[in-house]
Amino acid sequence: MKQIGLGTLQYTQDYDEKMPYGDAGQSAGGGYQGVPLGWAGLIYPYVKSTGVYLCPDDPQTGDVVSYAINVFMGTPGSAAPGSGQSIAAFAGPSTTVMYCEIQNSYLAPGALDWYQWNAADIAQNFDIASPATDGAGSMWGFSSYGSGAPWGGVQLATGFMYGQTAATQNTGGYQHTVAARHTEGSNFLLCDGHVKWYRPSSVSPGWAIPADTIASWFPGAKGCSPGYYGGSAPNDYLNTPQCGNTSITWNIY
Repeated sequence: MKQIGLGTLQYTQDYDEKMPYGDAGQSAGGGYQGVPLGWAGLIYPYVKSTGVYLCPDDPQTGDVVSYAINVFMGTPGSAAPGSGQSIAAFAGPSTTVMYCEIQNSYLAPGALDWYQWNAADIAQNFDIASPATDGAGSMWGFSSYGSGAPWGGVQLATGFMYGQTAATQNTGGYQHTVAARHTEGSNFLLCDGHVKWYRPSSVSPGWAIPADTIASWFPGAKGCSPGYYGGSAPNDYLNTPQCGNTSITWNIY
């Protein structure tokens, strides 16, 4: 995971300090505009091995990506094509999630589907399916063969983060979050490039909310966005003492 962080930061040095942002997010329509899909292919020239995309403790084998990028490294929800976020936009790089752990993202054997990916695609920088997530259950660019589950069956391998429960993480009986991969916690790569293990209760997922908006809702909850979805009403979890004490967040502001 550390190598992914180094590769991403090297990429930003060559591309005007902007986060990796693939072709899918540059196309209007289709629900992908503003979403930073394709990060694995874009940073491949810097990491030089598809092996770095597989966590040693991920039970999946083959062409697997064990990580998802924070969707707010792009501009999700935009009505038009966007671009990768500038590093200068981050209010707290050392407390903002860049990548988290997932499971069940792999290539269907013999498939030729533009949603899916493999090692050869990544090596040629042709990859739009390396995943993005808001940490609260929404996924982009996922495809796992034959599951029939939402987002192709890919799940957060973090445990339930702050503000999330089995009920909030359920769609049609399918759970979007499973037990944390590493002994009651999981690893997170932060925007300053360091990797750290956190218990899920220490992490605030959900849509990035401008600080002035949060302040107008609940004073003292700056940077916290557990389970918030764009356009939804303020989440009651924003107004709890724990929210102000979470260690890291998906919120870039």
